[in-house]
Amino acid sequence: MTQNPKKLCKEQLWLLDDIAKLVENELVSFHHDITDEVTSLSNRAGFILLAHHFIHYCHESDLDCAKVILGLDPRLDVQEFMKVSPLFSTLIQDADLAGRVSDHDFVLVKACKPDTHQAREFVSECEILAKKVTEVLGKDKVTLNDTTIPASNLITAEWLAKF
Repeated sequence: MTQNPKKLCKEQLWLLDDIAKLVENELVSFHHDITDEVTSLSNRAGFILLAHHFIHYCHESDLDCAKVILGLDPRLDVQEFMKVSPLFSTLIQDADLAGRVSDHDFVLVKACKPDTHQAREFVSECEILAKKVTEVLGKDKVTLNDTTIPASNLITAEWLAKF
């Protein structure tokens, strides 16, 4: 190694710039492939990719996982969806992993210490959100399903395959 910078000719600089642009385009393309355009959350593919790593982390750290699926009525129009989307922001920030796995289903996952009330508190926050969405949109516009998975069962992650 040398301390002196290498001098590149114009052709070498052009090639280096071209390679940098190719790499940048690949990264942007990958980001678009795993991100929902409407919400900027992970889409189904991105959520599953991240969830595998998250589950492994929780299993290795002996943490339970609280998983909540918020299902919005598939008949919601864009205007209705935009009315309730701000309600999701705080809850999504509290979740360790969040994704829009279908047009009307959102999954929120939180790592929780075993034998604490963290999972129940997280689910309660989700229930409050569901009530607020119902108040804004009306009856039967949101469903909520929750599950807490003990750390010992996380490595199988069968619940992940249901998406």
